[in-house]
Amino acid sequence: MGFKAEYLRLIDSNEFKKWEKENKNCYLTSFSSMYDSFSNKIEFWTIGFYDSKKDGMISFLMQDKITLEKFDEIAKTPGTKVDELKIDKIKIDFEGALEKVKEIKKEFYKNRMLTKAFVVLQVFEGKQVWNISFLTGSFQLINFKINSENGDLVSHELMSFTDIGKIS
Repeated sequence: MGFKAEYLRLIDSNEFKKWEKENKNCYLTSFSSMYDSFSNKIEFWTIGFYDSKKDGMISFLMQDKITLEKFDEIAKTPGTKVDELKIDKIKIDFEGALEKVKEIKKEFYKNRMLTKAFVVLQVFEGKQVWNISFLTGSFQLINFKINSENGDLVSHELMSFTDIGKIS
């Protein structure tokens, strides 16, 4: 199921409605999942909400059963704001972002085999982006950021595992 359908399933669920009544200070910040390029399948989506009072994340795992994950502190610079993800501004779905990734791969990384990817839809530097980090066959990472409003490439970068701390 696509991320928007999963979001609608979440906000229509009793679990979410009960949680939302008690958590008025929380707002949508991310969708995340794993993608397998061999099977061309996305795993279940995790939908993240930021709790501005507690300065941390709460996530819903969107499997057959919706599961509320425990509160989790986030690593960020004190005083920085976690931006809200605006669902109505998302015009490019994951499949559209993946097509853009394939175009960039052909041009810059044609000899690299892409295996699994960690996929996050989030706000990065003021832009709503698909932040997709693929593991390659040579155990490197290629990170692609695709604007979710217009499909433009924001950035791409090949990294070794020693560079992982640089991914946002």
